[in-house]
Amino acid sequence: MPTLRDLVRTLRLREGVVAALVVGHDGLLVDGAHEATVDPDTLAAHVPPLLLSATSLGAASRLGAAGRGAGGPPTPRHKVCALPAGVLVLSPLGSDASLLVLLRPDGDLPRLVQDLRRHRERLSTLT
Repeated sequence: MPTLRDLVRTLRLREGVVAALVVGHDGLLVDGAHEATVDPDTLAAHVPPLLLSATSLGAASRLGAAGRGAGGPPTPRHKVCALPAGVLVLSPLGSDASLLVLLRPDGDLPRLVQDLRRHRERLSTLT
């Protein structure tokens, strides 16, 4: 059975992936694989406020809180944020952690998100 370490190492090998980090909902780094220029602990610390802001923004927009179905319980949703030199993808891993993937512009974002969706149930068992 694959482990979290297998997950981050496999993702890091994809073309264009700068970092693949598993972050606890307390903002602490659980595991990760990244380029030497990345500060994984600082990135991990920013994940909880980002999730909170995304949820609040969704609620304020009246389009639904990010991560919740139509008025229902939390459901896994991928958050994608375009940055000047790449893309950030934040994906839930069960109820205790999230996966943060940083991609350069040459990364295959559609395929990454498709793979995360396809393997969502299996990924949630890794935490």
